[in-house]
Amino acid sequence: MTEVERNLDWNRSAVQLRNQVRAWGSQGALARIDGKVYLVRRARVVPTSPPAQPGTVLERSDERLLVQAGQDALLIEDFREA
Repeated sequence: MTEVERNLDWNRSAVQLRNQVRAWGSQGALARIDGKVYLVRRARVVPTSPPAQPGTVLERSDERLLVQAGQDALLIEDFREA
């Protein structure tokens, strides 16, 4: 995989993004959220309805981020600022 494929595109479905995160394993995928870049190592899909704009942070804490994807949302459970 290339570095371009490492970047999460919030217009894709949460399932596709989760699979992308898994594919990068301990290296982590890169996510741009609110102007910052994060290294994402673990995430899961959370159904959302009605959907917000892709890339919108729905919930935020020190341990996790919930971000709207093109379909459903991605709950990021292992991340750090890159």
